Amino acid sequence: MKYGILTVLIIFSINSYAQKLKIGYTYEDYIFASLKETKALQDTLTAQQQRFQAKNEAKNKIYQDKYAEYQAMMKDVASLTTEQLNGKLKELQGMKEEMEKEQTQFQTDYQTNAAKVVSEIRQKIQKATNEIAKAKGYTYVVRRNFDNNAGESNPVLLYTADNGADDLSMDVITKLGSVPIKKQ
Repeated sequence: MKYGILTVLIIFSINSYAQKLKIGYTYEDYIFASLKETKALQDTLTAQQQRFQAKNEAKNKIYQDKYAEYQAMMKDVASLTTEQLNGKLKELQGMKEEMEKEQTQFQTDYQTNAAKVVSEIRQKIQKATNEIAKAKGYTYVVRRNFDNNAGESNPVLLYTADNGADDLSMDVITKLGSVPIKKQ
């Protein structure tokens, strides 16, 4: 009798808890791709890269011209002093080192800027997800991505029988003021 009452209490507790449990999910990669901020980030990074390439091409042209001058000087080496040759060579080496340094600095700045903005976007997604989940009474919300090779995390949700009813992705995108892109 003791075990019977204990079993009934355990079953009742599990049933009671299961009825309160509500699990939702979001396609974070889909949300991320749909946001205006992501599109703006792509445009900004593309423009930044194009500006750098234009600047770098101009400097490279100057370097190529000076290198051609140096090669021309080498043809008439007898009329030049060692200081003149060494000075021209140092100038070329300095230009090359400066261009390499600028390239490295650009790549560092580019990656840092992109990572910062991506982090800010992810924080907005998380905040909106939390607000929507709380408003709709969800106990848990898990991330679910279309691409298993997203590199960030493995899919968390293995099965859902809700036919999309607990997918909060559209709500998050709308809350963040963007229009969802067409799902693939």
